[in-house]
Amino acid sequence: MDFKEWIKDRQNLLFVVILVFSIILRIWVYVKTVGQPIWWDEADYLLSSQRLFGLNDFFELNPRRPFLIPAIWGFMMKIGLSEAWLRITELIASVFGVALAYFAGKEMYNKRVGLIAAFGVAVFWQYLFFTGRLLVGLPMTVFWLGAIYFFWKAHIKKAGHYNYYWFGLFLGLTVFTRGAGILLAGVLGLYLLFTEKLSFLKCKHLWYAFVIFLVVIAPFFLYMQFQLDDNVLLKYTGVTEDRFSRGMGISGIGTYVNFFPAYLFWPFLIVFLFGLGMLLLDLVLSFDLILKGKSKKFNNDLLLVLWMVIPFLFFSILVDHMEPRYIMVIFPAVFFIMGKGLLKVGDFVEKYKKGLGTVVIVLVLLGGGYFQLVQAEGVIGVKSDSYSQVQESGYWLDENTPSDAVIYSGSTPHHGYYAMRTVYGFPETEELFWETFEDVDPDYMVISIYEYHREWVYAFAELNPELVQVVQTYTLEGQPSLIIYEFV
Repeated sequence: MDFKEWIKDRQNLLFVVILVFSIILRIWVYVKTVGQPIWWDEADYLLSSQRLFGLNDFFELNPRRPFLIPAIWGFMMKIGLSEAWLRITELIASVFGVALAYFAGKEMYNKRVGLIAAFGVAVFWQYLFFTGRLLVGLPMTVFWLGAIYFFWKAHIKKAGHYNYYWFGLFLGLTVFTRGAGILLAGVLGLYLLFTEKLSFLKCKHLWYAFVIFLVVIAPFFLYMQFQLDDNVLLKYTGVTEDRFSRGMGISGIGTYVNFFPAYLFWPFLIVFLFGLGMLLLDLVLSFDLILKGKSKKFNNDLLLVLWMVIPFLFFSILVDHMEPRYIMVIFPAVFFIMGKGLLKVGDFVEKYKKGLGTVVIVLVLLGGGYFQLVQAEGVIGVKSDSYSQVQESGYWLDENTPSDAVIYSGSTPHHGYYAMRTVYGFPETEELFWETFEDVDPDYMVISIYEYHREWVYAFAELNPELVQVVQTYTLEGQPSLIIYEFV
């Protein structure tokens, strides 16, 4: 079937309209954010990009941060492309997320659920905001969606063995992009245990997919093993460093739940909660049949619940602070459930007046989309100049200090990236500072309001006027906000 025939289907045409709309939105985000200052994690990833391709020799790679995306950015830097080009990769990934939401929703349910989910992904303010940030959470979400799509086509719909290989590839890309991507293996593993017990282990094509997964992630673990003296797998998990003992615990669940109205806003939130209630009711009533393998009718609903619950519990309980972006990977599943709920409402209304159900669906989507876009515009605008003085000071250090200068700063990765200098964070105590002073031999220090500093750091210049002098000051509302000192 050629494109002209394909596009005659109204639902296919709607998908194209949503996709074009999402591209326009993301170009708008790109234009507004292309020159904005980077955040801490962005700087960390960009320094990794440089280190991988020999563009800096002072940054140490983090074994807990897989480097697929930094490697792509590093190659782009190596051939001379600017940061503006790097940002296009986020735009492309964001658009693919919309398309994959449609295709995954269509495979797991139907085209109408896919269309609603694609629209939700297209306008979701978190996805729009992070389209403008050089971070890996959004690309990981896209790879996660791709893995779900190919898993469903391969293992559930039996649509061709080659889909297993694509599944293995996308699962590997998910984990190679961000460490938390390994949660997808937990989601799918539990789904298979619930629905097939251990019989899935007999599927040779799943084993082929597993081999492809290992091949894809192997470069990261092999590279890092050569860089470290310790076991890279232990470093990757963080278990030897009590990484998960400082989590928020049960209280973290409430923190994220309370933020849900700010994620979805009331039109989307209401239909999501309705859809979730109906879904959970169906699952509870049929769960014994699912476990006994006597019914597959609600297996897709089970996968959605696991998709939401496992990452949600991981980040809310085991991570020591809340950031809205941490659980962005669950929202395609949220929009699938929202789509199911909205269609049930529309179909119910349709029984009483023909055409009214469609009107209700369109009004809810337009109303919810409006709230999402207003939020996206607001948060993008507010955050677009955050850390601008850190950026400016980094450029100043690059232009006004020797290439071998050593700097103390609370904004360690920012100044490492912008200034291309060796940067150390301040020690916890002043005693440690003096113990390491001769070894570090610093040339400059930067103190600002943009990062937390211990009291001794703020007092250092006043107590040691013979050691440092002010060489550059930045102000905010008439008050000093960032000061660069030179050691004399």
